[in-house]
Amino acid sequence: MITGKILVNTTQFKYPKKAKLDIIKILISEENRLFKNIEAIDFFDEILDLRLLPTTDPRPEYNDAFKDLQQHYINNPDWSLKYIFLEHPPFKFLDSDDIFTKLLNLIISPKVNSNENDIKFFYHSINPILKLDKLEYKIQSYDDSNLPIYKIAKLDEHDALKNIPNNKITFYISNASNLSMPKESEYFILTPTTNWNDYGLKNGFTLYFYNNDIEQRIGELKIINTYEKSSIEILKKAFSQLPDEFCSLAEDISFYREIRAIFKNGYLSILKALNDVAFFPILEEKFDTLPSFQSSLIRYDKQEQLLRQAKFLIDNYDLDNLYKFNYTYQSGENEVLANFSFSENIPLERVYAIIGKNGVGKTRLISKLPIDIAKQKAMLFSPKLPLFSKIIAVSYSAFDKFEIPDPEAHFNYLYCGLRQKNEKNEITSLSETELNNRFKSSITEIEGRNRLGEWKVICENFFLTQETEKWLEEAPNSIGYTLKMDAVEQSIEQFSSGQKIFIYIMTEILANIRLNSLIIFDEPETHLHPNGISQLINSIHMLAKKFRSFCIIATHSPIVIQGLLSKKVYILRNEDGVMSLSHPTIETFGENLTVLTEEIFGTRDIPSYFKEEIQNLIQERYSYEKIVDTLTSNKDTPLSLNVSILLKSLLKKGE
Repeated sequence: MITGKILVNTTQFKYPKKAKLDIIKILISEENRLFKNIEAIDFFDEILDLRLLPTTDPRPEYNDAFKDLQQHYINNPDWSLKYIFLEHPPFKFLDSDDIFTKLLNLIISPKVNSNENDIKFFYHSINPILKLDKLEYKIQSYDDSNLPIYKIAKLDEHDALKNIPNNKITFYISNASNLSMPKESEYFILTPTTNWNDYGLKNGFTLYFYNNDIEQRIGELKIINTYEKSSIEILKKAFSQLPDEFCSLAEDISFYREIRAIFKNGYLSILKALNDVAFFPILEEKFDTLPSFQSSLIRYDKQEQLLRQAKFLIDNYDLDNLYKFNYTYQSGENEVLANFSFSENIPLERVYAIIGKNGVGKTRLISKLPIDIAKQKAMLFSPKLPLFSKIIAVSYSAFDKFEIPDPEAHFNYLYCGLRQKNEKNEITSLSETELNNRFKSSITEIEGRNRLGEWKVICENFFLTQETEKWLEEAPNSIGYTLKMDAVEQSIEQFSSGQKIFIYIMTEILANIRLNSLIIFDEPETHLHPNGISQLINSIHMLAKKFRSFCIIATHSPIVIQGLLSKKVYILRNEDGVMSLSHPTIETFGENLTVLTEEIFGTRDIPSYFKEEIQNLIQERYSYEKIVDTLTSNKDTPLSLNVSILLKSLLKKGE
């Protein structure tokens, strides 16, 4: 149980009036939630020490602010919460930054919130406002009930693990010649494995935890480094956090289970201190191209499997159905349930599409899904919150509204599009120069990851072979390729906008995709001709298979769903403000585009002037045959299926 008033150095933070007003507006609207776990009088006393403040009531029985507030807000509620926050003179919520910091720290604390969901509600409601002024909530520790304790801090946009408290327990290397017995009541000992090496590198350790001299063996792990030297030889003799040049991976799942059993919710702080790559995929990307990553850290299949599965195993996920989940999409008063049953073993079951008319909410649905994962809204997912190694959101529309969240420990997210976050945390459009620079960075990453072969295959889906042959040459001994960047840049200068978009998109995806990624793709048909759409979708299928990954596409093009099974296609409709989600009633894979258009959009998508012209002919008492003759250029050109169905429907109504 937490007792005592919240004490914090509050003088360093400044809040613009607009930010204060926006936050207070949220608190006023959530009055019931705010005082669900704490009495209102105790809430304000915690911040203001009410008995030391003057009263505004002239009656002697209400001689301090505590009694004043109790009378006018609790007993005889003639003060509103709005009045208390914004207008009551003694309280100064708008005038004092110190008082406002105390308010912000309290509203997200376990004193106000009895469960983590309520804490997350205030976190996700208020943190975006704070970020506009280079501030944020940062987790400090956990209370006795394992609820997180957040405090206001300066914004750190580069630390993806900032919402995991820093470890405070020291690790000691046991073979250090000058190591004496630690004086702390709690400490770790790392004992090097001296009788084994990985091709000359000695990176093995056994970890022990000591609490008041009682030893607990946690298990074995390996620690590698960017210097490609034996970690046993270059690690500091004592540390509380591995340097950024080191990372680790356990040898067995029992290692992680033991740490969690000892440290409960604090186990992630210990794994953060060890730069563990199984639980923090965002760290893996810095090390996975090192030779020692393959030859030492995941030398055996068991370790590579643990790298992918540890975070699932520790939370008892069903490994056979890791990527099968239900998602409840909420938009205003609307709610639809989408089932995504991705299969790792069947290529055609790695990709879903959501199709529908413009404006029905396709983009909102697919852009909100990763945000709900980022905010860990577990109640919207069943059976469990899906855990992808990375989520890549792709949208090359000038009008996209994709939210660009910051990366976090559990959420490795990349936005590929025409916008970016600037230093002020504002969303701005990329210039052509910035797009070109990002492309160069991506192609360099592809080369560094030895993926030029895959890039060549993708490019040959879209460009002539004689064009792509200018860009690459076989490396010595026919092992891979080397890139000729000058030739690529010369070609790009001559490309159409559609060709540029294709190569930008696929290059960025290939540079950033990891095993078990999820690609969120908004309207890939934008900027592309029909053949280009097909080639793009073929490339997506290839990448999904190659990297054991998955994709959800929002589209209004039947060409996209022509390559998908109908059970992997959802039609999103919005009729009179009510959303619905359903599968097509016909098999979409390989179906005729005209048939697909009719199935998805029906006759309602035929422009109104077509309907008017047909209705005019019917009113002139034209027969079916005469109308067909009128609407076709010659006998060898049949009437389109959509118009034929519409004509029969209108004739039947007129009978």
